[in-house]
Amino acid sequence: MPSNMMDMKMVQCDCGFMMQSHNENEIVKMTQMHVKDTHQQDMSAREVKGMMKPGMMMK
Repeated sequence: MPSNMMDMKMVQCDCGFMMQSHNENEIVKMTQMHVKDTHQQDMSAREVKGMMKPGMMMK
């Protein structure tokens, strides 16, 4: 498996929402939807990417 397939990323919101994926675009889209639906705010892809941290590997 290529090493980039192992690069999990995650975003965690102060409210407890957490999104984790290998796909940055999926994290951006889901986080933007969460922020709009839950917090009635807009967030740019750049802002979401700035919040990303390495994800945890699930066993």
